[in-house]
Amino acid sequence: MGISSEQVGIVQALGREHVQGSRLQKRAVKNHRMIRVELPPVVLQALDVLPPPKAAARNSTLFFASGTATLRSLVKGGERTMAAVFRLSGVGRAHCCETPATPTRQRFL
Repeated sequence: MGISSEQVGIVQALGREHVQGSRLQKRAVKNHRMIRVELPPVVLQALDVLPPPKAAARNSTLFFASGTATLRSLVKGGERTMAAVFRLSGVGRAHCCETPATPTRQRFL
């Protein structure tokens, strides 16, 4: 399963206010549905010690962005990062974003 651009955007715009107790709660960008995910303790510990992003304001609550970029820029940057990770992994034909499969059309003669 690939990672969609929307998923990259959701992660890039993730802030401390989205972590409530042991749950991650955030609205999806595209359909505005609430996403709720139970986070394991190791993930919560990693988020607690995560350093602030470069060029972020001291009071920034975002985990992975400075807060000054557009969502589109954040997605593109996230895709470039994922592409670099995939390239270094040595996995052939690995890619970041998956486009939804379109149903095949059947021709009737």
